[in-house]
Amino acid sequence: MDETKTLLRDAVSKWNSNIEITDIDVIAPDASLRRYYRLHLKGGEVDRLVAMVFDSVTPAEAGDGPVINSNTAYVELTRYFENNGWPVPQLYFEADTGKVLLIEDLGSTLLCYTVVGSRSNAFSSAQTDELYKQAVELIASLQQMPADNSFFPFQRGFNEALYRKEIDEFREFVFLPQRPAGGKQNLLSHLFDELVKQLCSMERVLVHRDFHSWNLLIDANQSVRVIDFQDACLGTPAYDLVALLNDRDTDSCLGPKRGRMLLEYFIDISSFDDSFYDAYYLTLLQRDLKVAGRFTKLVKVRGLTAYEEWIPGTMGRIGRTLALISERRGLSTSGAMLEVLEEMFPNIKERRQLPEA
Repeated sequence: MDETKTLLRDAVSKWNSNIEITDIDVIAPDASLRRYYRLHLKGGEVDRLVAMVFDSVTPAEAGDGPVINSNTAYVELTRYFENNGWPVPQLYFEADTGKVLLIEDLGSTLLCYTVVGSRSNAFSSAQTDELYKQAVELIASLQQMPADNSFFPFQRGFNEALYRKEIDEFREFVFLPQRPAGGKQNLLSHLFDELVKQLCSMERVLVHRDFHSWNLLIDANQSVRVIDFQDACLGTPAYDLVALLNDRDTDSCLGPKRGRMLLEYFIDISSFDDSFYDAYYLTLLQRDLKVAGRFTKLVKVRGLTAYEEWIPGTMGRIGRTLALISERRGLSTSGAMLEVLEEMFPNIKERRQLPEA
């Protein structure tokens, strides 16, 4: 911690030599390779801010397009989003070490707190609806921002190779450890082929890429603010909405009635037709296959056991989505794959039905 304190004091001093750090709070990290600290200050215009410390600036894989380190990407995207009226934290200072950014402190109230855990009791149903509708509107506004083909997020995005790499984590960490027979492995491969082909045929728009309720903060004005946007790239129009309404156990906490309302609200304000539902379910299946594999990997490889809590819900949602896709005849292998997964993972069947919120 002494080394970190020195790093933070040096960054603040370079920003404003008259400011003194009076206290440092550690903000619990997620699964990222970044650490966050709340700095309490005196001698300046703000009495606290957040320091982002990059342990690695290696960006998430973004398929095609240029590779931009996470620090630089965050800075450039902050400017782009501010110019387009998107509510991201103000950037105060970029340390010349390339390791520290000083940004606006938006507080500690995450959007997920409106539906998850004991803190959800502090929000009325009407407040939860309003805040989630704000988040849906932010997705719609992101997709309407002017495209700039010379700007890196518009030059990179999901492609066949990236889709396959992501969902192959499901095969490696979830499916194959169950020692499935060759026929079942072939069926999964066929499902992947169909799914990737359809996703690659869809329109691509600018997406945040991790627009879930743990990356959205509610500020003092009861407005939703966006963080962790450095991996923005091109993806399907449903991608961010899928993350917002389903990440971890969000769908269960929102409940089917509110989830449907928010999905229909997005379709309405974005002027999509009913074909959006197919894009939504296919995008949801791909993302959940990745998430189930990624969370299992985080538990087994990195020892982040907190993620184990979210795996059963994700697996249940995979089953539910396969059933919906089968009903809509979206993938020829979806019904057969559902039967295989329910045989291998009995809890899928138990979790397929969403409780009413």
